[in-house]
Amino acid sequence: MPTDATLDTAPLRRRVVEWTDPALVAKAGQGLDGLAFLRAMMAGDAPPPPLIALLGIDLVSAEPGRMTMRIGPGEYLYNPLGSVHGGALASLLDSVMGCAVHSTLPLGRA
Repeated sequence: MPTDATLDTAPLRRRVVEWTDPALVAKAGQGLDGLAFLRAMMAGDAPPPPLIALLGIDLVSAEPGRMTMRIGPGEYLYNPLGSVHGGALASLLDSVMGCAVHSTLPLGRA
């Protein structure tokens, strides 16, 4: 267990996150069906939602009714036990399921 002196001298880590205004993300999806919007995000033609950038999630593939994402075990996601926090995994699961449903939506539906 680290001592108080060790904690006082431990170097801080820094992570810089950049994201696009969520209103612009939504606007980028106008005129696209759900699958086309997801594929536009994957291709870099539409920005990803801020949470995707914050958690460092990669959009891997999108097919009708199916979405694959990946998240690395970044130290910034760790809990006090030294493993990835369950909230990060729950956010990944929520994102994958929501995008899988979104991939089935026709133009004009959200």
